[in-house]
Amino acid sequence: MEQQSAAQLMQDQWGNTNIHPLAALILLPTLVAILIVQRRNLPWVILPALVFVAGGQRLVLGGVDFGVLRLIGLFAMLRFGIRAEMSKVRWTTIDVMALGFAFVPTICIVLRGDMFKLMAALGMGFDFVSMYVIGRICLTDFVAWRRLVLAMALLSIPIAISLAIEKATARNMFAVFGGIPEITPVRDGKLRAQGAFAHPILAGAWFSAFIPLLVGIWRGRPVPTVRYAVAVGVACSIIVIFSVDSATAVSGLLAAGIGLAFFRYQSILAYWKWLLPIAFFIHVFSQNGLHGLMFARVSLVSGATGHHRYRLYDAWLDRFTEWFLIGSNGTSHWGWHLFDVTSEYILAAVRGGMLGLVCLIAIQCLAIKHLSAARKRMSRVESTLAFHIALAVLVQMFMFLAVSYFGQIVFLMGILPAGAMSLAQTCMGRASVGQVVAGGGAQTPRALRQALRRGGLVPPGDREEPGAAIP
Repeated sequence: MEQQSAAQLMQDQWGNTNIHPLAALILLPTLVAILIVQRRNLPWVILPALVFVAGGQRLVLGGVDFGVLRLIGLFAMLRFGIRAEMSKVRWTTIDVMALGFAFVPTICIVLRGDMFKLMAALGMGFDFVSMYVIGRICLTDFVAWRRLVLAMALLSIPIAISLAIEKATARNMFAVFGGIPEITPVRDGKLRAQGAFAHPILAGAWFSAFIPLLVGIWRGRPVPTVRYAVAVGVACSIIVIFSVDSATAVSGLLAAGIGLAFFRYQSILAYWKWLLPIAFFIHVFSQNGLHGLMFARVSLVSGATGHHRYRLYDAWLDRFTEWFLIGSNGTSHWGWHLFDVTSEYILAAVRGGMLGLVCLIAIQCLAIKHLSAARKRMSRVESTLAFHIALAVLVQMFMFLAVSYFGQIVFLMGILPAGAMSLAQTCMGRASVGQVVAGGGAQTPRALRQALRRGGLVPPGDREEPGAAIP
């Protein structure tokens, strides 16, 4: 599949230092900014380096390979350690699940004796954990979320223009960085633009996940200037999604559209649990199972590889006993061309067994659950954006069915559920502090300070004030 060839292009860069002057011009200020900017500004500060610098840019030190994402994660973790910012987070079950998803594959590799992949697994685990920690520490209030989304809306303009040029010329201007093809790949006579992203599908998945966030800002009724920026961001995101010519990206856009339509009828969402027995019934009584209906019977773009995904899921279910306990050394023996694992869920199971799969699902579900509960304590504007943040996590879960994440999109994979959980904690803590104050339990500065800490908020004497609602 094309995703394998994209991964091969990235692998060709491993082990070799390759820093282009243009990449250094973007990356060096970003790394410095990570260390000095306000905590809530850090997520949007790193966006330009992620969306404009391709994965071929790498720095090799002592045999350890640092790509753009890993360098950003390393500097972010260094900053958090120096400023002791990790101590401000109330770590919960979702954080244990995140660590499990990142490092259970490493344990499984040791148990399987496949030591050749150990260093790569540790690196990928660090990439995810560092992005996840950025979300947990930085996206704790609505101001941070708003700045992240608006920054992406502005960045979508040059990205959409560059992908439109690539679509017209079949030349990728970001190929100078390495790790991506210079000549735009063609499928069934259609060019699949990708820009600086590791694969065309991932470029579309990135913007499909951001569309609910952009609409959430719009529905919060901000000032006209912000609304114009958000409208342009949505238009550019749609241009990108159709430029990549990917059924997965279009499916993500449709899923986002359906979810956005439910905003006016949220009471219907209380019946979501009925979907589980319905899905089970369809899977058992249909001829090819639920995965057959999803992938083998529906094609949103010409040349879509749904049949490959159907065969992959079929083999995955048939070989349950092979991967259940400690995963598997690979999937190439499952069938022709099935080495290409185009599903994050299957990849998690192959790498970490059932425990790895459970951790991946739990991260997303717990984030949505806690944020949905916290919406009862929010104002109308806050609740509106919180709904769309949860929807972005849900859209990403949907796209996990048909694509495995690698490259810069691991940033979204980590920060979306992590930031949703942090925002939920902040809002619940704020409500708890309000109850303490209203009940007369914070009559002294020391009592107020203790109430703030119990609520997970930053006390008035610390570096940053807790975030305010969206103006």
